[in-house]
Amino acid sequence: MTRTPLLGCVRLATRGDADGACAAVRRSIQEICGPDYRHEEKVMSDWLANKTPDKFRTWIESPDHFCVVAVAPSAEIVGFGQVNRNGSVELCYVAPAGLHQGYGRAMLQSMERQGIQWGLDALRLNSSITAKRFYERNGYRLTGEPKMFGGTLGDFPMAKNLT
Repeated sequence: MTRTPLLGCVRLATRGDADGACAAVRRSIQEICGPDYRHEEKVMSDWLANKTPDKFRTWIESPDHFCVVAVAPSAEIVGFGQVNRNGSVELCYVAPAGLHQGYGRAMLQSMERQGIQWGLDALRLNSSITAKRFYERNGYRLTGEPKMFGGTLGDFPMAKNLT
């Protein structure tokens, strides 16, 4: 697959980004991930339950989180990434408008650099079936058996060494 070069930017998220970041993540879950999970109502409602602008503001303002946004040339927020100081990548989503343009990779690299600054040896995450190949292309490896996410085998524990 040919990838379009990154034309926008990835930057530190601010409180004012919460609405746009939340919208981008919700669209990613619903439109990109949803088909892999057969749009199961319970799976989707559980997945989206804490994806609210207020929750995003809390994450962005937390000293235990490092949050970035991907911004398209149009100034639209098309992605959001969040890593916890404990080394857990908690969110890394790109909206349909930003797919295959390098935003996901740029957000992930930014979170990895922050992990190194925090003195972490590795980052870990639980990948959806949708994102698993993306993480593998970026050096993450399975660290255990996948778990069921609703009726789909699709919760993959992964990690990447930063050293």
